[in-house]
Amino acid sequence: MIKERIRQVRQFMQKDHIDAYYINASDYHQSEYLADYFQARVFMSGFTGSFGYLFITQREAFLYTDGRYFIQAERELQNSDIQLMRMGQEGVLDIFELIQAKGVKHIGFDGRCVDVVFALKLESLQIKMTSIDYVSRIWKNRPALPREAVFEMELQYVGVSRKDKLQALREKLHHHIHVVAHLDAICYVLNIRGGDIKHTPVVLSYMIIDDEKCSLFIDTAKLSDELIMSLHEDHIDIYPYDTFYNYLKTQRGSILMDFSKMNYEAYKQVQGNVIYNVESPIDGMKACKNEVELKNIRFSHITDGIVMVKFIHWLKETIKKQALDELTITDTLNTLRKEAGAFDLSFEPIVAYNANAAMMHYSATPENYSKVYDKGILLVDSGGQYLQGTTDITRTIALGSVDPFVKQCYTTVLKSMLNLQNVTFLHGCSGMSLDILARQAIWKMDLDYQSGTGHGIGYVLGVHEGPHGIKWKKSINRHEDTILQEGMVVTDEPGIYLEHQFGIRIENELVVKKKTKNFYGQFMEFEVVTYCPFDLELIDTSYLNHEQVDQINRYHQYVYQTLSPYLDETYQDVLKEMTKELYYHN
Repeated sequence: MIKERIRQVRQFMQKDHIDAYYINASDYHQSEYLADYFQARVFMSGFTGSFGYLFITQREAFLYTDGRYFIQAERELQNSDIQLMRMGQEGVLDIFELIQAKGVKHIGFDGRCVDVVFALKLESLQIKMTSIDYVSRIWKNRPALPREAVFEMELQYVGVSRKDKLQALREKLHHHIHVVAHLDAICYVLNIRGGDIKHTPVVLSYMIIDDEKCSLFIDTAKLSDELIMSLHEDHIDIYPYDTFYNYLKTQRGSILMDFSKMNYEAYKQVQGNVIYNVESPIDGMKACKNEVELKNIRFSHITDGIVMVKFIHWLKETIKKQALDELTITDTLNTLRKEAGAFDLSFEPIVAYNANAAMMHYSATPENYSKVYDKGILLVDSGGQYLQGTTDITRTIALGSVDPFVKQCYTTVLKSMLNLQNVTFLHGCSGMSLDILARQAIWKMDLDYQSGTGHGIGYVLGVHEGPHGIKWKKSINRHEDTILQEGMVVTDEPGIYLEHQFGIRIENELVVKKKTKNFYGQFMEFEVVTYCPFDLELIDTSYLNHEQVDQINRYHQYVYQTLSPYLDETYQDVLKEMTKELYYHN
């Protein structure tokens, strides 16, 4: 099936005299997670990971992805004749090097799905580009574009009105026209949320704002009469979603765009104007949560922490009596979150038993899942969407007897996480400045995890949010050098993944806070807003020093004090056992 689809694309290429065709994992808004309509790369390759792109020539096909998905991609690309290109590995050509090595002079792609940075790089290499959508010709039963209803976020949840956000944004634009395609930015400014991407409450839309006007391009069938009236009251003009490109042609002036978050087709419409490639001012506004948002975030994590305590207790008690499977465990966790008030998940949970967890983004499906027994470990990475915030937490859980080496690795990952969680740093540091704190203990074992250490998290938006993050290696289109500012939320999630053996990850969410200010500058620290015990059964204190044992005990005391007032007596006792004191053993 995959081979036949690629063969058809090659026929189109030959007819149009195109040397190569490029299909990335994107929609018209450069979103990370995609509605079913936009799963072109999955349709053409069979690879289901969230990141990666397919490159087809007349004789070969290549799938690029990063270290999170190497193991998964190997499995999903079997018998497809598609070569896996392991990004970042020694000797692997990047996509531009491959284009040159294969002598490509003319490349095709859907210009609505390719960002401006990529296209301008091709332009610099003097590659001819043709914007053309071959996939739609082949994909006969392609899903429709989503049409989920939009809802308005009340002030008690967001803290700042739409009118005030627009005023603050205009002050940062300095009389430029700002064209915005990134969905979470639009939803943030306008205090709206939708359901067009699974587990990410956004709506397909574009926005253009200048000194006088704010224009929203959206399928108006998604808006209630009340919401339309509310938007109009704040002087927001509403236009049909599919009129955006023609409207863009009429813009005259100096235009601000973030080339990494704008599609090439949109960029072409404003040629002739002065165009500035800038990080959107919205990104910084959105990343620094206000006091109302932070209060709600803490509350949502209390709710989520209670869910996790009940889930871990259920899992450990049930596995003593009967075997389970990854799907049943996933369903149980999802039900607990729904009962706790989550209106959605924040992503598809990763529930991975033993060797499955070596695939960082493993996904159990009805066609591919494992039974779970009372031995080994289970990695559970999950989160919820609440009206008070978006959560993301990972815990690795002992299910019975565990090999001593697994305990050593778990304890090392825990040390790594605590090293970052408890740091004091000067304002001016970025995530790149701090990443080594989480990797150092793992590097001492001559191991590494092929992913970032942490990512920003949206507020009732995407579970992955920029511009900040924690990662040691610079990436194209990313802003790892963004300074960590007060109010930013970031994850701390180091791990160890050994193919065919096991995977371990532990993840907390942190809020950047001011600490002491003195002659040397403003010192910063993290507030932990994830309230869930680590697994005491997996901690080997012989690998810990006094300070590390004290850090674990203090965190567990903090978890107990935070959650216990919301628990009945039975679960208070359960939590007390989960957070009992550890003792240092030399």
